[in-house]
Amino acid sequence: MAAYPTAIFPSSQEAQTSPTPAAEQPPVLCLKCGKSYLRQQEVERHLMSCHLPDWIGCPYPHCFWRHDRTEEFKKHLLKTHSCNLSDLEKKQYEIYDRDYILQFILDQRQSVDKVAGYALNFVGERARELGKGEWLNDLWGRPGKGARCLNATATTTTSLQVA
Repeated sequence: MAAYPTAIFPSSQEAQTSPTPAAEQPPVLCLKCGKSYLRQQEVERHLMSCHLPDWIGCPYPHCFWRHDRTEEFKKHLLKTHSCNLSDLEKKQYEIYDRDYILQFILDQRQSVDKVAGYALNFVGERARELGKGEWLNDLWGRPGKGARCLNATATTTTSLQVA
């Protein structure tokens, strides 16, 4: 019988001396509002839903739906257009690259407000590319979303520059 690497299957003694449980680890804080979370993933979801504009947009003509969660997009596609996410390429529905934008915040190269301004510019550019003029009325994506960001940034045209 082959021996399994202990990194995947720890011995019973290693399992008893496992790393600190998540509840005992220091919280991860939002760099914008200071709200604390147990996991980095939760902070990223918070940033996307509260401090950055929606990054997913429905590519179908005359449909102005936008959101920041892929699961919601899947529901929208099925209910409204009777199709699945697998029927589309990411570049068809991605308004801006959320991972790229998040990384600027998480690496602390730029403030959340400044990065939100960049993302808002990307939304405006993409709206014009796709002929989605309705998006220009609310670059954030959903009523009240921009208002959640206490210091909403100006949407002057600018470009990301690595510090």
